[in-house]
Amino acid sequence: MRQAPYNSRNRGSSTTTPQTANATKLPPTLKEAISLPKPSWKKVPKYAKDADLQERGFIVDSLPIERHWSESQLKEKLTMAFEDKLRGAGGERVG
Repeated sequence: MRQAPYNSRNRGSSTTTPQTANATKLPPTLKEAISLPKPSWKKVPKYAKDADLQERGFIVDSLPIERHWSESQLKEKLTMAFEDKLRGAGGERVG
């Protein structure tokens, strides 16, 4: 049997199979997570300011993120990572 030539018609095409309980589990992706100190901040700072945020605990390096997490699971993990930063003046949770 002859294989189809690699051309624009079949380039990049792939088939996906549904994941089952026996499927190989992908390792977590490690990401840098940044919590901006004030709601008024609209951009993530770079360089010197970034180092300042790192020292103050607003940046978590290598946070493991699982691809199968729902939005609520991701929010929960981020809340746990920045738990001490998500407190109001009275110690109440604000996140």
